[in-house]
Amino acid sequence: MTGIAVGLTKGHVVSRRKLATRPGQRKGKLGKRVKMIRELVRDVAGSAPYEKRLMELLKVGRDKRALKLAKRKVGRLLGFYSNFLVPTTRTQT
Repeated sequence: MTGIAVGLTKGHVVSRRKLATRPGQRKGKLGKRVKMIRELVRDVAGSAPYEKRLMELLKVGRDKRALKLAKRKVGRLLGFYSNFLVPTTRTQT
């Protein structure tokens, strides 16, 4: 701000206040405990049939087919799939 009455930066010159973070701003952030529990459940329960097919396609080298399958089944790439799929598709283009 410049202190001038007109223009994009008009108005009184002030410094920005540092505000405390609200609980809503950290919504969706994965905590340590929840992450550990999800990993444990995945180890115990195993993979879903389409996840097994995804891993098999990646072993064979059908990266594009695996990406299409993941998008169709999940709707969007989540953390588990992006670890496998995103680096393989970027290296080939």
